[in-house]
Amino acid sequence: MKIIRIFAPANDLIAVRWEEDDLNEFEKIFDRWTDPSYLDDFFSANERDLGDPIWEGMTIAEANKKTRIEAIEFLAKIISISKIHSNERLHELEKIFVPLTPHETDNHQTPRQKAYGPFHPSWLRLYAIRLNNSFVITGGAIKLTQKMNERPHTSRELLKLTRFQDYLRENGILDKDGIAEFLQIEI
Repeated sequence: MKIIRIFAPANDLIAVRWEEDDLNEFEKIFDRWTDPSYLDDFFSANERDLGDPIWEGMTIAEANKKTRIEAIEFLAKIISISKIHSNERLHELEKIFVPLTPHETDNHQTPRQKAYGPFHPSWLRLYAIRLNNSFVITGGAIKLTQKMNERPHTSRELLKLTRFQDYLRENGILDKDGIAEFLQIEI
């Protein structure tokens, strides 16, 4: 596993690159969300979820187009945040990343976080672990159902969050000093 700064030299938004992947999770997610062929395959495989009343019976073609437009806006929003002064940048990142569940607490050393795409309602999600003043992207998904464990692709994202938390635990990166050292050395 490698940890990659998304907007060097800043440490506030970083991403995991798993051993089995060529791209880090941030790059991989936005590549998928803007790839019409990938999206056609995804929405064809999950077409029944588009029938949920929240999505108003959207067609595969409509879902494909909506996802690409929203992904471009989402990426533009993150890029614009990356250009602001570091103190304000963290504040803006804290606005888009929220606890994954109501049970995630500030006392937890590595709270799981999620960011929603800019549309309402949005099915785009980025998943991250918060380490001090950094958000480490572990993955992302198109979430068409209410619960993550209802579909294999969102269940995998839960596993990636856990996998990264386990990595931090196994390497003794549990307190603020360990996290600070990790962010200095591993990136």
